[in-house]
Amino acid sequence: MAEGAYPIIVRETAGLRLYTVALFVLAAAMLGFVAGVPIFFGKTDDRVGDVFAAIFALASLASLAAAYHTAIWRLVLEKDSIASSGIFGRRTLPRSQIAGIRSILNGRRCRLVPSDRTHKPLTFSAALFKNEALLDWLEGIPDLDAAEYHAALAAYEQDSRYGATVEERQARLAWMERIVSAVDWPIFGLGLAVVVVGQSYPLLFAVLAAFPPLAIALNFWSRGLLRFGLERANDPRPTLGALFFMPGMALGVSAGIGTNLLDWRPALADTAVLALSVMALLLWRSRHPVRWDQVFLMAVLVAAYCFGVLALADVTLDTASPQRFPARVLGKHFETGRSNTRYYLTVDPWGPMTKSGDVRVSESVYRAENSGDTVCVFVGPGQLGWRWYGVGKC
Repeated sequence: MAEGAYPIIVRETAGLRLYTVALFVLAAAMLGFVAGVPIFFGKTDDRVGDVFAAIFALASLASLAAAYHTAIWRLVLEKDSIASSGIFGRRTLPRSQIAGIRSILNGRRCRLVPSDRTHKPLTFSAALFKNEALLDWLEGIPDLDAAEYHAALAAYEQDSRYGATVEERQARLAWMERIVSAVDWPIFGLGLAVVVVGQSYPLLFAVLAAFPPLAIALNFWSRGLLRFGLERANDPRPTLGALFFMPGMALGVSAGIGTNLLDWRPALADTAVLALSVMALLLWRSRHPVRWDQVFLMAVLVAAYCFGVLALADVTLDTASPQRFPARVLGKHFETGRSNTRYYLTVDPWGPMTKSGDVRVSESVYRAENSGDTVCVFVGPGQLGWRWYGVGKC
C-alpha cells in the first residue's frame, strides 16, 4: 500500500450511479402503482388484496430507500482502515482486522472478510476495481478465493482415486471439464424446446427428465469429481448444475402450463417428500461446508423438477377412461403473462365443483366456445392418484 493523502473517497462512476438509481426509482413507481390499484378501483374491502397492497407498498418504499442509498454511498479509505458510508450510517473495518477478500454474487460484488466476529464484513461493487486508489489500498490483502481454489486443486492432485500420477489426475479433470461444457448448451436448447413444443412431443419430457438422475449417476461414477455445485465456488471440480437447472425450470413451467390438477394437497405432499429425499442425497454427496444460497437455489430447482415430473407423469400416463361432466359456458376471458397466454371459460357447476367458476382451456377451445354453449369437462383419476381435468366438446 502506497503512502498518500487520506482520506480518499471512492465511488462508482456517475453514469453507473445514475443508471442504478433510475432502475430503483422505476421499480418503486411500478410497485407503488400495483399497491394503489385496489384504492384506484375502490376495492378496499378484500383482506387478501389489502395484504398484498401493503406488501407492494413496502417494497416500493424499500426501492426508494435503495435508490437514495445508491446515490450517497461511498467507500472512505484511511491509511489504517476502510469504511462504507450510506443510508444506514458508516461501517469501519480496520486494515489489521481484514482476513482477506472474496468475490460474491458471481463476481459482481466483493467482500472484505474480518478476521474476528467483532467486526462485520464490508461489501462493495466489483466495478470499483477500476479505481487505482482502491487497488493500491487493497494491495497485500489475501485473495481468499484464490487460496481456497489452489488448496482444493492441490488436494485433488494428491488424491490417488483419480489417477496414478499428478499428470493423469490433471488430464482426467480437464476431460471432465470438456464433457460438462459440451452438454450445457444442448440441455438449454432441449429445455427451451420442452417449454415451447413439449405438449406436442411428450418424448421430450422423458428425455429432459432423465438428466437429473443422470447427474446423480455421474457423481457416483466419477467418485465425486463431478459435483452438484453446492460447495463454495472455489473448487476446481466441474459442476453438474446445468443438468438440474433446465430440467427443473422447463418441467416445472410445462407442468404449470399444461396440466390442470384438482388434487393439489396430495400433489404438493408427494412433491415435498420426493424433493426432500433428492436434496438429502445431494447434500450427502457434497463436500462441506456448503453455500446455503446455492442449496436454496438447488432446492427450488429440485422441487420444480419433482413437481413437473410427477404432474406430467400423472396426466400423460393415465390410461383410465375419464369421467365426463357437461357444463354450460357463462363467459370467457384470458390472461397474458410474460411467456404465455392462459385461456379460461367460466362455466356452471360440474362434477366435484359445486359453484360456477373458471376452467382453463386450450386456445382452440377458447375460440370455438361462447356464452350459452355447452362443453364437457373430462376428469381423469391420474396415474398417481392426482385428479386432473381437460375441457373439450361433448
